[in-house]
Amino acid sequence: MDSKTSLCVICDLRHLTSPSTHRCEDCEEALCTNCKDHHNLSKASRDHEIILMSEYNNLPSNIVNIDLYCIYHNEKYVQYCVDHACPTCYKCIREHGNCSELKLLEGLAGGVKCSEDFGDMEQRVGNIMNNIHRIREDKKCNIELVKHKKHLIIEENHPSELIEIVRKIDGQTQILEVEKEHSINNIKLNFNQKLETSCDEIRGCGVTTNGGFLFTDYHNVGEKLVVLNADGTPAETIDFSDQYSCFDLVRIDDDTVAVTTGDSYTDTEKGLLIVDLTNGNVITVVDLPTIPFGITF
Repeated sequence: MDSKTSLCVICDLRHLTSPSTHRCEDCEEALCTNCKDHHNLSKASRDHEIILMSEYNNLPSNIVNIDLYCIYHNEKYVQYCVDHACPTCYKCIREHGNCSELKLLEGLAGGVKCSEDFGDMEQRVGNIMNNIHRIREDKKCNIELVKHKKHLIIEENHPSELIEIVRKIDGQTQILEVEKEHSINNIKLNFNQKLETSCDEIRGCGVTTNGGFLFTDYHNVGEKLVVLNADGTPAETIDFSDQYSCFDLVRIDDDTVAVTTGDSYTDTEKGLLIVDLTNGNVITVVDLPTIPFGITF
């Protein structure tokens, strides 16, 4: 909204600033509430057409830009020349004196809404709006139909994959529901089994695939690898005291373990031992640049 429409013209001439609320179409001026009341009471302007500024601002630009005053005489258009198809002011009458028909603009504008052409135009606009609404609804239906067909095609082409995905999702959901019921406050330690070994200083341990146990005895005398059955009874003892020490271990497979020597008390080889559990022999020794202690696999 520019300054010509946002401020009252009459107040502006009086060097006052008042926001406009109405507009006089005859005077083409913006008016505030007080000036609008005086405008309606004045004898010279009481018949003027006054509209709200909100209505004026919503008018299309091609309507707002229509010039109501003659470009030659700066007088308001009052008549319409049918021969020349142009509006005229009262000063233009002399120039159009020989024209066959001049009509008052007020009369032409007053019956425009009652004319047959206007009625036809209203009907056409209504039909266009109905068509637009129908097209929008059809488009929504088509989108939903495409989504539904896409889902059916996926189900037909990949039924097993979808079923498996749904099962996995359901399984994960059940697991999460169970896990939510647990908390750190519910955790308890239960004593299940006590193992007796011949080790003096246990440093490493492991578990076999059949539930047995492996231990390293890291002692200055008689270092060894002790194997227990699942019930805790002795199964095997592999002695390393003569040539190697043993600190930690890790199971490679059912028959093989890797053992670190640690920092040996005696002058023995230091590194990584690969030991065969079936016969107790050291398969190979891996020389390392530093003294190894812990190990994982």
